[in-house]
Amino acid sequence: MRKPVIHLPSPATVLACAALVVALAGTGYAAGVQLPRASVGVNQLKKGAVTSVKVRDRSLRLVDVAVADRAKLRGAQGPEGPRGDKGEKGDKGDKGDTGVQGPAGVSGLEIVSNASGSSTFDKSAVAVCPSGKRVLGGGASTSGASGDVAVVASRPDLPTSWVAQAREVDDTNASWTVTAWAICGNAS
Repeated sequence: MRKPVIHLPSPATVLACAALVVALAGTGYAAGVQLPRASVGVNQLKKGAVTSVKVRDRSLRLVDVAVADRAKLRGAQGPEGPRGDKGEKGDKGDKGDTGVQGPAGVSGLEIVSNASGSSTFDKSAVAVCPSGKRVLGGGASTSGASGDVAVVASRPDLPTSWVAQAREVDDTNASWTVTAWAICGNAS
């Protein structure tokens, strides 16, 4: 009797069978193992892997929707509601603090004038405030030989008078005067 011949598989067949066992075992492992919660994130997902069919209904919030798409979610504006009742009048507020008192004002305003006399080349006049009043301002004017006379000084002579001086620009034989005007008042 002859010995039966045992045919051994070729190395290629052995390698193919081993690859099939590894492939089937890997798939079986993945199907049988549950992944830990929050172990798959954005970096593990391929682009376009999550579609609306794969998202559980009512699980998304407004922050999960792109800003550009949020405007599309707004519905039409509804009708205006009825006007509400008028509210009650509020309580009167507390009285505010009294402000700082301002400086004393001017009282007893009075304008005093005095004209110069004699006809000379230079003339001056002094307007003096009445007793108890101070000079607050003043001025000067000339009359007579216009164009030939100029005011050369108009100033206060504190605390109670105003001085005016004028001079002939060209020698004139005309009669002219200079007048001092004082603005007087009661001021502290």
